[in-house]
Amino acid sequence: MSQQNVLKFVVSGFSQPEPEGIWTDGKLAELAIPVSTETSCVLDCHAFIDKRLPLQEIIVSAGARLVTEWKITQPVWQRLNFTLLKADAVKGVARVTLKLLNATSPASLGLGLDKRELALQIRDIWLDHVPVEYGRTVGGESRKSYDDKVRSGFWQKYITGQKVLDIGFKGALSDVLPIVDGAIGVDLDYPGYDGKNLPFPAESQDAVYTSHCLEHIPDPLHAIQEWWRVVKIGGHIIIAVPHAFLYERRYRPPSRWNGDHLRVYTPSSLLMEVEKALPPNTYRVRHLMDNDVHYNYSIPPDQHASGCYEIELVLEKIQRPPWPISE
Repeated sequence: MSQQNVLKFVVSGFSQPEPEGIWTDGKLAELAIPVSTETSCVLDCHAFIDKRLPLQEIIVSAGARLVTEWKITQPVWQRLNFTLLKADAVKGVARVTLKLLNATSPASLGLGLDKRELALQIRDIWLDHVPVEYGRTVGGESRKSYDDKVRSGFWQKYITGQKVLDIGFKGALSDVLPIVDGAIGVDLDYPGYDGKNLPFPAESQDAVYTSHCLEHIPDPLHAIQEWWRVVKIGGHIIIAVPHAFLYERRYRPPSRWNGDHLRVYTPSSLLMEVEKALPPNTYRVRHLMDNDVHYNYSIPPDQHASGCYEIELVLEKIQRPPWPISE
């Protein structure tokens, strides 16, 4: 993650961000970090150290649990590690407190006019269960808003484990990476994949991601059922498809731009396919939006659209309750 993502975790005890990162300000600072399983966290940071202040001592806790203690004596960029447990989190988020025992202002040491009580400057926070990075060379459509989703925390929210499938990830491109580090890219050339049935056990994946693929599949209901089958309870299916009113700019096929598109989608028609494919109360809709980031509305329908022109849908697989839906 980059420095902008640090701001997503900040709760209190920090000053305004600077080009090199964000400083703690005061004796306490608090971060809110997403946790789904045991999570290794790494702070890429720099301590306020001077010959008049040779030590920064920091106590890290999560709730009532002491996580670790750091004693820093070198004024260099370094990476400090700590581990959060699932039990540290409330509704998937752990409140991490940094007790900054030696936080001091430069002004008090005669080092200028800065009156902030400084201890630690953080420019990156790395979480092992969400391996995302800016500028990743993912599929062409995914790439358009990938960095926006890093910045907003989208990937961190919906990809919360290491086992991830990216269905149809290459498209017509080469040298493309799956959506996050460690994900498996599945295309028609993947061993054991026949274009219909995924060669993975039931409930073996933390997430399935698929972008601009469903509109190419002859049996979309079976595809959705397969994605649902391989995802664990609590995992997510992330689907992106071209928007009929943004990409095709027509109500029905054929596509003006891609003869392989078998259907056009609106948010309602995409949800209708999901409802036909999956039993009720086996999933919840967690995210649905028209993604028109950088879309140019001045381009007429007889010219190819630019920017993002898709529907984003995220489903969470849930444990089906013991009671049925009444007729």
